[in-house]
Amino acid sequence: MQLNIKNIILLILALILDTIDYVGGFIPGIGDFIDIIGPIILYFISKDPYMLGGLFELIPLADFLPTNIALAAYHVYREEYGD
Repeated sequence: MQLNIKNIILLILALILDTIDYVGGFIPGIGDFIDIIGPIILYFISKDPYMLGGLFELIPLADFLPTNIALAAYHVYREEYGD
């Protein structure tokens, strides 16, 4: 499996967003901002509507789930091996 640069950037950005969301979730406003902006950025990079599933983290206490990483990994898997 050979990852292209777009998928590597997508996975790294998803990891960064989930980490900031997890740590910044204790600071009011930062966690919610990342929950809204993060999936939109990932969507524009990947053009995959599944990335908007990261908006799930707007639900209280869902910030502890690595949703962006899981969705990015799923996108890379689908792109490599098909639907």
